Amino acid sequence: MSHAVFSIVTEVIPGHQDALERLLEQIEADHARNGIIDFTSFPGLHFSSFTQFHLDPGPEPRSGTRTSETLLVFEHNVDGQWRAHLDALIEKAAPGLRTIYAHCKDAPAGQDDAALSRYLRKRVHAPNLHHVGTPYRRADTVRADLDLRKFVEKEADRLAQSGQREFPRTIWSRLRTTVNPPEGGEDMSPNVDLQNGQVTWESRREPRRFTRLCNWFAFIGLALVALAAVTWGIATLWPHPVRLSAAFVALFGFFGIFTSVVIGWPVFPGERTQPPGETFDATLR
Repeated sequence: MSHAVFSIVTEVIPGHQDALERLLEQIEADHARNGIIDFTSFPGLHFSSFTQFHLDPGPEPRSGTRTSETLLVFEHNVDGQWRAHLDALIEKAAPGLRTIYAHCKDAPAGQDDAALSRYLRKRVHAPNLHHVGTPYRRADTVRADLDLRKFVEKEADRLAQSGQREFPRTIWSRLRTTVNPPEGGEDMSPNVDLQNGQVTWESRREPRRFTRLCNWFAFIGLALVALAAVTWGIATLWPHPVRLSAAFVALFGFFGIFTSVVIGWPVFPGERTQPPGETFDATLR
């Protein structure tokens, strides 16, 4: 399962920063029942945040006056594609989004969801490079692992207190029996019942093999191209040291440029997460 990491960047209307900050504080106070956006209703959401960035004022080239600008950055890390998440966001929280973006420049007025979608899509940005802490893992399986960790910690404390004279290996054996880990199975994930103290397991498939193979074959192909170029250069230009040196300089310069392009552009066009004309996410996942 691929992750989409992107941000919606908009410019805040001058004088609206304080009102917008109060809305963001309302969201922060309760991520579910804030009356604006229920973030818990998006099962594929790993992380999301609203941030106001107050840019340092600088002189304008013509007038010489100093102006300040505030940007609102709405950041997301979600399972799947960014377009699907944005559509779900508008479907479930369009009124709240209008309340927030009413404080931003050029935001559409009225109740037109299509206009709101176009407004947000035009302002989507993705990082040139980012780190995914749980590659190929869906949000629901990450949450399931977190529930299991909390359960194991709670159960270990209970067993340690109730069996003070028992050997550690006995407590460990009882803990393992309670957790009941499966002997095998593909992509097994826990279902934790904290109230009843029970753990069951089920298979939650997380496709990752094909993406990994594509990435590895791409790197192997680049390595073979480099090896072939070096072999050809030695065989063709030897024993002319000046020509050989120039060829190696050109070769390494080419790979340097290629690496720079890869960082700012995706290796696989099918994994582009940005509209044309924007900066694309180039992380190999």
